[in-house]
Amino acid sequence: MRKFRRSIMILCKFLLTAAMAGLFLFVFFNWYDEVYFFFKGNLVLLFLYLFIYSMFMYSYGGYKIGALRLRELVFSNAAAAFLTNFVTYFIMCLITYRMLEVWPLLVCFAAQAILSVLLYWLAFRLNEWFYPPVGALLIRSADAQDIAMADAFIRKSTRYLVRETLVGQSYEQIVAIAKDYNVLVTGMLDTKLRSRLMAYCFETGRQLFILPALEDIMLNSAAQYMAEDLLVYRCRNRAFTPDQLAVKRAMDIGFSVLLMLFTLPITLLTALAVKLYDGGPVFYKQERLTRHGQTFQLLKFRSMIPDAEKRTGAVRACDADPRVTPVGRFIRACRIDELPQLLNVLKGEMSLVGPRPERPEIFAEICRDFPQFAYRLKVKAGITGYAQLYGKYNTDFGDKVRLDLLYIEKASILQDLQLLFYTFKILFMKDSTAGVDAAQTAGVENETDEQPLS
Repeated sequence: MRKFRRSIMILCKFLLTAAMAGLFLFVFFNWYDEVYFFFKGNLVLLFLYLFIYSMFMYSYGGYKIGALRLRELVFSNAAAAFLTNFVTYFIMCLITYRMLEVWPLLVCFAAQAILSVLLYWLAFRLNEWFYPPVGALLIRSADAQDIAMADAFIRKSTRYLVRETLVGQSYEQIVAIAKDYNVLVTGMLDTKLRSRLMAYCFETGRQLFILPALEDIMLNSAAQYMAEDLLVYRCRNRAFTPDQLAVKRAMDIGFSVLLMLFTLPITLLTALAVKLYDGGPVFYKQERLTRHGQTFQLLKFRSMIPDAEKRTGAVRACDADPRVTPVGRFIRACRIDELPQLLNVLKGEMSLVGPRPERPEIFAEICRDFPQFAYRLKVKAGITGYAQLYGKYNTDFGDKVRLDLLYIEKASILQDLQLLFYTFKILFMKDSTAGVDAAQTAGVENETDEQPLS
C-alpha cells in the first residue's frame, strides 16, 4: 500500500511536469515556426526545457506535495514556469539572431498557472486521503524559548498534529504514554533524557522530531574527522574560506550591477511616486550592524510618513500600520523598498545573502534576553537569507537566530546561489511581509527619518 501511494504521488509530479512541457510545446509549434529544428533538434530543446523547469521546481520546492501548503506549491510552480519560459525565450532568440514575439510565451505562462492550480488541488486532495494527519506526542521543558518553539510547531505543522504535551515527566512516565504514538516531538530537554528517548525511538521504529537548540545546528553541520579508528566531529570556526569570500564578493558586485541596471525603471518610478505622494524625502538611511559589529548606514526607499517615529520611538510595523503610506505599503509588499540596499552591497557594507542587518540599540536589547543573537555577526549582513526567506517579518528572534546560524554553519557559494534563486519566489508571497500584531513591541525592520536624504 505504501509503495502504491508513493507511486501515485510520483505520477502526480510527472503529470504536472508533462503538462507544463506540453503547453510549451503547443505554443512552440504554433507560434515559433522560425525556430523549428529537425526532429532530434526539437527533442534537445524539449529536454533542455524539462531540465531547467525541474531544476527550478526542486529549488523552489514545487514537488513537495504534502510538505508545503497549496498556495506555496502554486507560487513555486509559477516562479519555476516563468523563469523557465524566460530562459527558453532568450535561447530561441539567440538561435534565430533576433528578438521574437514574447506574447505567446506569456499566454503559455498564464495557461500553465491555471492548469497547475487544478493539478495541485487534485494532488493535494489525494495526498490528504493517502496521508491523513498523524497524531504526535510533544515532550518539552518549561523553558520560555522551548515553549515558544513548541507552540510554533503546534500552530504550523499540518502533517503532524500534537495530541498531547508532556512537561517535566520522567523517562518511564513518557514511555508509558508514548506507546500510543508513532511520532514523538522533543524540545530542549535534559541531555540524558533526550538521549534515552532517541534510543527508544530508534529501537521501536518511531519517528522522532527534535526542535533544535543552537548547539544541535552547529553539530549537524560539523565535518567528520577520523583520528585513526576514532570518530570525531570537527565544528566549523568560520563561515567562508578566504577563497570563498573573494568569489562571494565578486558575485555581489556582478549581480548588484546587473540588478541595478535591470530595475532602473522601477527605481526611478518608485522615487517619483514617493516624492509626489507627500513631498517628503525619497530615501532614508539608518545605522545598522554588519560583520564583527561594524556599523554602516543602510539605505531604503521611505515607506512611512516623515518623522514616523518622532513620538513613538523605535517600534515594529504592525498590520494596517497608519504610519505606512499607500505608496509605502505597495513597495513593501513587492520588496521594492529594498532596492537602494544594492548600493550598500556595492560599497561592501552588505552582501546579497546574509543575516538581516539590525539596529545597534535594538541588537543590544535583544542580546540581553537572547545572547545567541550575537552569532549573526559572524558574517556580513545581507539583503536576503534563510531568515528572510523561510521566516516572516514577525518570526520570533530565537527562530531567526536558528535560521541564520543554519546559513552560517552551511555557508557556501552554492547555497548563496540557491537562496538568490529562491528569493524570486518569495517576492510574490505576502506572508513574509506581514507585520506583527499591534501588541508586540520592540523589534527589527524599524524605519526612522533621523537622517533623511532628499
